[in-house]
Amino acid sequence: FLSYGYTGYFALGDGLYQATMKKAGGFQQDRYTEQTTFTDWTQINEDSILGALNQSGDYLYYLGLENNGDHAIYRVDLDSKKRKVLFTQENGITGLLATTDALYFTVPEEGLYRMGLDGKDAELLLPGVRPPFLLLDNQLYYVSYDENSSPQELRQRNLTDGSEQVIYRSQIREDGSYQTVAPRRICSDGTALYFADFLQGVFRLANGALEQLPNIPAGVTRLWVMEDVLFYTISSDDGERLCQYDLEQMEVI
Repeated sequence: FLSYGYTGYFALGDGLYQATMKKAGGFQQDRYTEQTTFTDWTQINEDSILGALNQSGDYLYYLGLENNGDHAIYRVDLDSKKRKVLFTQENGITGLLATTDALYFTVPEEGLYRMGLDGKDAELLLPGVRPPFLLLDNQLYYVSYDENSSPQELRQRNLTDGSEQVIYRSQIREDGSYQTVAPRRICSDGTALYFADFLQGVFRLANGALEQLPNIPAGVTRLWVMEDVLFYTISSDDGERLCQYDLEQMEVI
């Protein structure tokens, strides 16, 4: 599974990863098992990570900063721990997604780019797109925003024929407050799409059918899927809590 996100926890194909902005912290990995206590961390390097930690094959890809302030896309070999700069952009890079054959990233005021896993042949794929976005079965899922930068719709775009449809839309009450909110976080297990409405909970789109997952309260801020477990963070009076949800039993672990 390939995950999109920002600084924090990332559930990737072979473990639960944690990224930090602290220069001395770096990012770490934990080989997830059902018995894990999330305390057995192994440090990979000491980079300051801006986020969007991804895995494709034997490499990790992530966003960081060069010494001159340019945003950069980095690749790290999981075996040798060697790092390579693949791409730099002085205007910033706000999102990154690694697939088995390409990297997708967004540049502010420009849109969604695609380039090879080696950092070559970058091309503008779709103007105006910004995070969050996700690719599944040649379908691009992304969130559109209004003039106030508020999330408006979760949209699905077929990259073959260019057709689009709305999957989920923010709804406003008569008093102007939000009743539902288009997602700021989306993820996939390779088959289904998962997203969080901060005011409602977590939803799943599978085989064209949209359903809300039971027993997950409002307030979800981030989410990832690994195997049959949905990881999510939820806001509370004490900050954010990392939680787990069994997708087979449809209940919080």
